[in-house]
Amino acid sequence: MSNAEGFILEKESFPNLISLLMKEADEVYGPKEVNAGVYDFRKINKPEEVRLGEVTTVTPPLKKVVRPPFEVLFKFKGEEIEVDYDSKIRAIVGVHPCDVNGLKLLDKAYSNAGKDPYYFSRRSNLIIVAENCTRADDNCFCTSFDTGPELREGYDLLMTDIGNRYLVEVGSVNGEKLVTKLNLPHAKDEDLKEKNTRINLVKGTIRKKLNTVNLKRTMEGSLYHPIWKELGEKCLSCGICSVVCPTCFCFEMDDKLNLDQKSGVRYRTWDSCMFFEYSEVALGGNFRRARSARIRQFINHKLNYWVDQFGTFGCVGCGRCIRQCPANIDIVEVARRIGGS
Repeated sequence: MSNAEGFILEKESFPNLISLLMKEADEVYGPKEVNAGVYDFRKINKPEEVRLGEVTTVTPPLKKVVRPPFEVLFKFKGEEIEVDYDSKIRAIVGVHPCDVNGLKLLDKAYSNAGKDPYYFSRRSNLIIVAENCTRADDNCFCTSFDTGPELREGYDLLMTDIGNRYLVEVGSVNGEKLVTKLNLPHAKDEDLKEKNTRINLVKGTIRKKLNTVNLKRTMEGSLYHPIWKELGEKCLSCGICSVVCPTCFCFEMDDKLNLDQKSGVRYRTWDSCMFFEYSEVALGGNFRRARSARIRQFINHKLNYWVDQFGTFGCVGCGRCIRQCPANIDIVEVARRIGGS
């Protein structure tokens, strides 16, 4: 569902949208400045905390909300099991197109072998107020996967900065209700033209490109490419690339027993193929003992194996893995060198 005309929200009235969301939802999240020039999505306590218009945040907002880093699956006592699915309504404001498209990929991952009830209990109660990009930096390559800088679906409301106002487009019944409660006026033709102008301008600034034509075939033939040895000597195997990636979904499960040894909780936490222990099996065996094998797995999963699993690439071009990598490993440059360009 979308509104071809759109609506207008004056920037001075933006706090009204946040206040409304704080009434409609149990929790509201948005981008905050956590350090000088560093932004991340955090829980919003008052409207003025939200900072829109930045290129990106450190971590992907939607993954953190629908698949938190630590999650209790159930409590147990003897043979009794208590499951408590999270049904809170959460609103997330200022989500960029690459992250919304990343959520669509997570939907595929968590419904591949039957729907994950914990994931989808949060997912079904999510209000997404997205924001088209009007800025990009040297690490953005979303245009390579058509995942930005403009969003076409997957939102309740979509905002575009067009100067002293936002163009607001509706993508769901929930979005219609929010617009009605805010009593927003309809946009004019010049507002829609201004949106297109600004989107085209930011597209023109995105210089980093990943050629996806025959990319999977190229990566399939890279198993013994010398670049992996080179990267293995640089990579710290810290797992930052997995943490900041909006589509990484691996986790591990464990039980925490109470002192009575009869009760406790089962929980799961984020995991990463970059960790040594990830591929460790009984008696100390390890399928990816070398760091070169682990970085090869990470990059091939995004640009190769995802296609086999889910029919699409597992990357949305947000550039976070490049920005945050302490070893300055660039997934686009790696693919370019493997392809011989």
